[in-house]
Amino acid sequence: RLTAWIDPPARTGRPPIFLTPPAGVAPGAPPPAGDYETVAGSALHARVFGGDGAPALVLGADAYPFESAGDDNFTLSRTLDADAEARIVQAGRTLGAWRLTAIADKAPTVALAGEPEATRRGVLRLRYEAADDFGLDSVRARAHRDGADAGGEAWPLAFALPLPGLAPTEAREASYHDLTAHPWAGTPVTLHLSATDNAGQEGHAPPFPMTLPERPFAHPVAVEIIARRRALAFDRAAAGETRRALDAIMAAPEAFSGDTVAQLGLASARTRLEFLEKYDRDGEYRAIVDLLWDVALRIEDGALSLAERDLRAAQEDLRAALADGADPEELAELMDRLRETLDRYLEMLAESGRESEMADDGETLEFDPGSLRRSRDDLQAMIDDARDLAETGARDAARAILERLQEMLENMEPARPEENPRTAGGERMMRQLREIMEGQDELLDETFRRAQQGGENERLSPAPGEEESAVDRQEALRRGLGEFMRQLGESGESIPQPLGRAERLMRDAREELARERPDRAAEAQAEALAALQEGAEAVLNQLMAGETGQRPGRDGNPRDGVRDPLGRLPPGERGDPGGYVEVPSDSEVRRSREIRDELRRRAGERARPRGDLDYIERLLDMY
Repeated sequence: RLTAWIDPPARTGRPPIFLTPPAGVAPGAPPPAGDYETVAGSALHARVFGGDGAPALVLGADAYPFESAGDDNFTLSRTLDADAEARIVQAGRTLGAWRLTAIADKAPTVALAGEPEATRRGVLRLRYEAADDFGLDSVRARAHRDGADAGGEAWPLAFALPLPGLAPTEAREASYHDLTAHPWAGTPVTLHLSATDNAGQEGHAPPFPMTLPERPFAHPVAVEIIARRRALAFDRAAAGETRRALDAIMAAPEAFSGDTVAQLGLASARTRLEFLEKYDRDGEYRAIVDLLWDVALRIEDGALSLAERDLRAAQEDLRAALADGADPEELAELMDRLRETLDRYLEMLAESGRESEMADDGETLEFDPGSLRRSRDDLQAMIDDARDLAETGARDAARAILERLQEMLENMEPARPEENPRTAGGERMMRQLREIMEGQDELLDETFRRAQQGGENERLSPAPGEEESAVDRQEALRRGLGEFMRQLGESGESIPQPLGRAERLMRDAREELARERPDRAAEAQAEALAALQEGAEAVLNQLMAGETGQRPGRDGNPRDGVRDPLGRLPPGERGDPGGYVEVPSDSEVRRSREIRDELRRRAGERARPRGDLDYIERLLDMY
C-alpha cells in the first residue's frame, strides 16, 4: 500500500496535497500520471507498506531509495525544487506516477497609493498598496537625503508600515507617522518603500522625491531653538555657536514666561554642548539634539505635544498588537493605556483652548468646552467599540475603528473662532439646532410614557395658573426652530426642506397635545425629530462646504469628500477606513458576545466528551 503527499512550505499557508496512486497497473506497463501543482521547496513524503523489497522514488534519471521503518514499512521525504515526473517503483512495479509542476515563489510588489500628505500638525500620512503570492511579512519605508552635508547621514530614517493582519496576500493601508522630531524634517529626501515576503524576498517601489513635513512653530524662542538644533544636527562644529545662542536665550527667561522646566532643559543642553566640544561623543550628540526638540515643544505649547506623542505611541502599540494576533489580556491592557493617554491629551487640548480665549488685542473669544467634551465622549465610545470587536474576534473591524479614531484626532484642535469667523458662527448655529433636537427628544420620551400610561398622571394641556406644560414646551421648540431657520436664511445659507417639514410636524404635535392625545402627539414628535436630524446633517454639510470652498461632489452629493467637525469622511470616501472593512452593527456585536459567553459556559462543562471540548476550545480561540 502506498501513501504519498506533498507538504508546501509552512510560509505559504497552503494545505497538504494528497497524491492518489493509480490502481491496477500491470508490471512494466506505462502508468497513468496525475498532474499536480505545488510550490518550489515543497516536501514530497511517501510511505509503502508490504510488497517485495525496498521501493524507490524516481525523479527523471535519478532514483532515491526508501528507508526501512521496520515490519515491511518504508518511508521517504524529498524536497522538490523544480518540475518533475515522479514515480515510485518496487520490484519492477510502478506503484504511483505523477507530473509535478513547481510554482516559483515570486517577490512581493509595493507602490505608493497616492502622494504622501502632511496633516495640519506636520504628521506624514502615507498610503501604499502591496501584494505577494503567498503572504507579506513586512512593509517598510526608508528616506535618503541626497547630498547630505556633514553629520546629515548620522540620522538614518526608516520605519515600518502597518499590515492588515498576519501574512496577508494583499494590503492597501494608510498610516500616520510623526517625523517632525527628526532633524531632516522640512528638507528634501527620497522616499523608498520595500516589501518583504515570508520567504525573505524583497520588492521595491520606485523612489519618490519629496520634502518631509515639519511642525510649524510660532513662538519666537522655539523658532530660534529649532534653527540652532537643525544647524547642530547637520554640523557638529556648530556646537560652540549653539551654546552661545542658548546662553542668550537663558539670559532673558521672560521671553518664554520663565518656564522652569524649559530653563532646566536649556541649562542641561548648554552643559552637554560644552562637554561635546571637548569629547565629541555620538551618544551625547544625539541626546542634545533630542533635548533641544523637547525644550522647543515645551516653550511652544507646554506639555500638550508630549501628551500627543504619548497618544500616538499608544495607538501604534495597539495597532501592532491587533495585527500580530496578541492575546486578549494584552489587548485589554493596551486599550486601557490608549484610553488614559487619550483622556490626558484631550484634557490638555481643552486647557489649550481655554488659554486661547483672549486674543492679542484683548477681545474675548468664544471657546466651547462642551464641544470638546462631546468629542471626548465620541472618541472614548469608539475605543469601547474597538474593545468589544476585538474581544469577539472581529480584529479587522477593530483596526478599522482605531484608524478612524486616528483620522479624527489628526483633525481635532481647540476652537479658535478668530481664525475663521464663519466657522464660529456655524458652530453657534449648530449648537442652537442641537439644543432644539435635544429638547424635542426629551419631550418625545415624556409624551411616549404618558401615552403608555393613558395620560392619567399629568395633564398635557395648560391649566389656569399652571407652569409650562407639554403644549407650551412643544410650542417653544417650534418657535425656536422658526427663529433658527430665519437666522440661517439671513446668513446666506439655504434652508433645507427637512427643517420646514419638522416645523409643520411640531405644530401637529402641539395640537395633538392640546387635544389630550399623547399617542398621536408622540407619532408626530418622532417624525419631527427624524426630520430635524436630517435637516441638521444638511446644514452641517452646507457650512462645511462653504468653509472649505468645496461644492457638492459626484452626482450632486453634498457629502462627497466633506468632513464632519471631527474630521470624519463619509464611509468609503477617499480612503476612509470604513470603506474597506465593514464595522459590525451593535446587534451583530451583541450576538457575537452572546455566542462567546455560551461557548465559555459549555467549555466549563467538563463532563462533555473530549472531542466536544476540543472543538469548543478551537472555537473560543477565534474569540
